[in-house]
Amino acid sequence: MIVEYDLSSVKTLDSFSIASSGEKEAFACGVDMGGIYECGESYYTYRDSCSVSILLYTCQGCGEISYRDYQGELPQGCMVLLDGKYPHRYGTKKNSRWKFVWMHYLDRSPCTFADYFYKKGIVLQKVQVEKALHFFERTKDLAMHPNVFQQMEISQCISGFLYESGVYRENIDGQILDGGEQIVIQAQNYMQRNYQKTVSLEELGKVCGVSKFYLIKLFGRWAGMTPHQYLLQVRIGHAKLLLVSTERTVAEIGEVVGFSGCSIFIEAFKKHTGQTPLEFRNAGK
Repeated sequence: MIVEYDLSSVKTLDSFSIASSGEKEAFACGVDMGGIYECGESYYTYRDSCSVSILLYTCQGCGEISYRDYQGELPQGCMVLLDGKYPHRYGTKKNSRWKFVWMHYLDRSPCTFADYFYKKGIVLQKVQVEKALHFFERTKDLAMHPNVFQQMEISQCISGFLYESGVYRENIDGQILDGGEQIVIQAQNYMQRNYQKTVSLEELGKVCGVSKFYLIKLFGRWAGMTPHQYLLQVRIGHAKLLLVSTERTVAEIGEVVGFSGCSIFIEAFKKHTGQTPLEFRNAGK
């Protein structure tokens, strides 16, 4: 296992750990340790893998996450679950500070919470700060005051909190047509503003807070096309306007609307409209 970190700016506000016990193995979920950090912008942690899952929740400021195909922010009021078997990096956003709850937990379910939420496209979950801090305090209390049912209670505490967090996210999304339409509209608006640039699926996923695979699925459901097809549609629409309203060359227009080469622009335009750009321009005269 490779681990890299910079803890020079970390202020530990709270922490706990639970001694290793054979009873941990008997339950679906368990906890190794947790804490609340307040960090400067130099803080980061990177692991290529680890034996636990990691919960991160931002109380104040903003963090940055790299996990599987998601690279984006972890803003205030949001939580992410990282399955330790995948490489991951998290740290303070540049020019910011970050106060966050962290927890190393064990998830022995056939499909872990982290994997389940990721496959559902729920990379980030909105959680009320009171609930997140209550969960931390409850788990810490169980760790500091062990009893015969300690491991069972910890397992129930984690499972219940993560389940409720997922249900809360789905309920919030469900109030806006399952959340899918809002996410698609957000991505469409972003492409409409940035069609002249290169826009990747990873970038769109970061903007919307979902994985690129889930974004493709949502576009198919709500827009009847892929994000790439929508971006192409936006670019062709702007190209049509420029062809009939300006004297710019085909190559210039292709570059202005975001195509990487004239031949690529001509091919895409003809495939979309049935005409070359010049044929379209001449037909409009």
